[in-house]
Amino acid sequence: MYKVYQKLTETPLPGDWDSEAINKSTTFTRIIKLAVEKSKKLGTGSSRVAFEVSDPGFENTVIKVAKNKKGLLQNELEGEIMSLGWYKDQVPKLLDIDQDSQIYKREGQPLWLQVERARKPKPSEINTFLGLKDVNNFRRYLSKIFGRYNTSEFNEDFKILDNNEWMQELIHMIGDFDLAWQDIPVIRNLGFVGDTLKVIDVGASNNIIKTYYHKGNLL
Repeated sequence: MYKVYQKLTETPLPGDWDSEAINKSTTFTRIIKLAVEKSKKLGTGSSRVAFEVSDPGFENTVIKVAKNKKGLLQNELEGEIMSLGWYKDQVPKLLDIDQDSQIYKREGQPLWLQVERARKPKPSEINTFLGLKDVNNFRRYLSKIFGRYNTSEFNEDFKILDNNEWMQELIHMIGDFDLAWQDIPVIRNLGFVGDTLKVIDVGASNNIIKTYYHKGNLL
């Protein structure tokens, strides 16, 4: 892990999220309760909860808060990928990250991270961005690249993606961080920042999935 976290834009967090309110004895349940009191919940998964930021000037940002140990690991991985800037066209910008709280973690595992908010995409927009005829070929292509989809038939969309710079950089990102690719092409994990397609959840590596999720599958 590189842990660079450089050149981040400092952003105002809700008052009850500071280090005085959250310490090593604070439970994950209490943390999420504090966040709900101060912010609007946008969505929740098995490991993290996303909240909307309403402070003036930062309305288009999201805070992702870990709700268990696997959430801390996912924040750590996602924070690293975003902070390095290698794949800035593929993932949202990291604006701020927890480097102080001591909640149930070893050094370097952030309780929360704050990122650009992406708007939900329409399948037709994904098709347009990638030049596809069928949005399902996004997933099929990644499956083919990573050895899960075997076909000898000609697929015009595959040829297009072979020459798509954004897609090829995405493949490099998956390989560089050993990401579990299966959930990346799912529409709920995609969004647009401006006119650029982004993968909004890159917190799951194959090792995290193997360690924390039943039978190696994302829940």
